[in-house]
Amino acid sequence: MVRSVFVPDSRIQGADIPVHIIWDEHVETTVQVLFPSKTVFPREVYNVKEDGVSYSNGSLLLSKFEVNGYVGLLLGTKMCDEPEVTCPIEIIIRALDGRSTTIRKNILLFRPEIVIKWPSKISIICKEGHVALENRIIIVNEGPGTAIVSLEADEDSDVIIKRPEEIEEFLERFREALNENLDELKRQFPQYTNTIDEFVSLVAYVIEYQEVFTEEYLSRVDKVLKELYSAFNDDEDFALSFADAMVSAYFSSLPFIALHFRALLEYLNSIIAHRVILSNATSLLVLRPGLNKLRGRLTITDLAHNRYRPVDFLVNIDVDVTDVTTDGRIEIPLYMLFSTSSRRG
Repeated sequence: MVRSVFVPDSRIQGADIPVHIIWDEHVETTVQVLFPSKTVFPREVYNVKEDGVSYSNGSLLLSKFEVNGYVGLLLGTKMCDEPEVTCPIEIIIRALDGRSTTIRKNILLFRPEIVIKWPSKISIICKEGHVALENRIIIVNEGPGTAIVSLEADEDSDVIIKRPEEIEEFLERFREALNENLDELKRQFPQYTNTIDEFVSLVAYVIEYQEVFTEEYLSRVDKVLKELYSAFNDDEDFALSFADAMVSAYFSSLPFIALHFRALLEYLNSIIAHRVILSNATSLLVLRPGLNKLRGRLTITDLAHNRYRPVDFLVNIDVDVTDVTTDGRIEIPLYMLFSTSSRRG
């Protein structure tokens, strides 16, 4: 009777769980989906008439299918207190002739769990063009999800955060090339002009302001990505042309940044293993010789755009310099302040 059932093994908390069920189209059935209502809720149902959907306290009953033999749904998930939660899903397919099939599946709902270990002081020694650090800030991810961490400095901080000139040049060239490519795309596909304009606006915002993990920005990102996804599904030519515009803009700008990124390869390999990503890792810290007070906050999100409580901090950085720039300040990559680890290695 049942031909296939798809339920994923795991999902990040806050993301939707896709489910689909296929059965013999000649067999009239009802489908019941059971799940814990504290962590899961029905978001969307496909191929079911409006009066064929009934939900109460973790029990979703489906009947009156538009086309018999298939049903698809999205189950929303909530953030949990624990970084790992096992969510049982039970699907019962009942035929009108009395036959039934029950499928049970446990889904792992996961998220990151970030712990920060602050040193009493960070020491930076600059000598003959080499930089050495002692007592870095340690970011430990005790959960299985990937965390995205961004560092902001307050206006009254002794330390300034800025982008390297190579990054600025790359981003400016990329924005110019992307705008030119997408203007041409709007002429080819005028029906998607509003979506393209909103996408361009989001790109311009992140390039100018760097820090984008606000609820308003993430809501705009979610909206425009859904619009693009829908457009790509409806129009393959538009999807291919949009991808070509993005790739072309990226590679035309790449020569301005390739050398800078080579220095980051070792760092990137280490953070990927520990599931901690510094969103502004390529930024530079501008410090003066002697004691510097870095005052600011760490903002934390994840790949499902969940926001976590920001961490305000004040850390002392002592800079011992034997050779300095002409204005008496030094610049080091932001990522050098941090080391990462995880519960799983």
